Amino acid sequence: MVSVADIGTFLLVPLVLMCAVLGLWLAQLLVIEGQKRFLHQLKHTHEPLIRFTNFVGILFQTFCQWLGYTVTHSGIAEFHLSINDGAVTPKRKKTGFAKWVADGFLFLGPFLIPAGLLLLAGYFVIQNGFIIPKAGFTFQGQITSFGEALIGFIQAFITFLSHLNLLNPLHFGFLVLLLFCGLGIRPSYLGEHRKERITVFTDLDNIKSLFFGKPLYLVGLIVIVYGIAAASFLTQAPWFLEVVTVFAWIALIAILTLVVTFVLLIFLRTLDEIQARWRFLPFLSMLVSYLGFRALFYLIPVENAEGASLFGMLGVTLIATIYLLRFKTNTFKASTAMKHRRDNDAKHRSSQRREG
Repeated sequence: MVSVADIGTFLLVPLVLMCAVLGLWLAQLLVIEGQKRFLHQLKHTHEPLIRFTNFVGILFQTFCQWLGYTVTHSGIAEFHLSINDGAVTPKRKKTGFAKWVADGFLFLGPFLIPAGLLLLAGYFVIQNGFIIPKAGFTFQGQITSFGEALIGFIQAFITFLSHLNLLNPLHFGFLVLLLFCGLGIRPSYLGEHRKERITVFTDLDNIKSLFFGKPLYLVGLIVIVYGIAAASFLTQAPWFLEVVTVFAWIALIAILTLVVTFVLLIFLRTLDEIQARWRFLPFLSMLVSYLGFRALFYLIPVENAEGASLFGMLGVTLIATIYLLRFKTNTFKASTAMKHRRDNDAKHRSSQRREG
């Protein structure tokens, strides 16, 4: 016998969970926008890095466009990919639902596919992160299980980083993939041929047009969502919760990856303050200190030697960077900044005298 509480649970749970996923997705968009703005500040000092990140972003975007045309059987007439631009021309221009699906791959794919590939790779290295606690088919049970799955994933990801073994090819390969995806989830459009800047508002406008431009398809999507939820509810199987949690994990791993790469970019920005001939020392200290700590903890075993070596490496690198910032500062840049501050102070005093 279906009660009123069961009907309320059926109607509310899919809505709340989908809103939670959309909230995570919006957070992902905002972090991506923050990273692109920070990359824009590095374009004069780290142009090769900017060009690389731009290419990676275009690579993912072009791949998603190709995938959309392939899925809709549009055929590929031309495939163009360069460091500045990428485009796929279909053999047959589709309309209606096929065009809507192809546009969905183009507008949504760059946010889902790179992070999805990273999540798939993370399944083999992130231990105990892909667990969805069993829950009863009640509103509280479903929401609690969803929240615990997200918290458990974040904790497992942090635990993985704290036990990262750079001498393990699997761990090292995942770290490289993490940085690769994190630096290029979206193009920064900072190559040789500058294009119109694409912002989070541009992405949101495209997504809004995709769904609200075709209300019938949006209604169909909602019907599919509630159809999966109904099948899950009637069979007492956690299908819907599992599908929604996977999408939430995709957004979470994208956000965590962007945070890690953000730290790397801040580190590179900090090194700009050091004289050019000394900038290699922090990287050298990373290699030497990590190998040194691994050798030390091999001779003197300690718990979590991998994590201890990693934190020891970070500590030595931090000390070396602080020392270089103090004694090997880029004098030209420092003098330019000082001159800029003096000019601003002079303008401020001049304006005060005029007001007096």
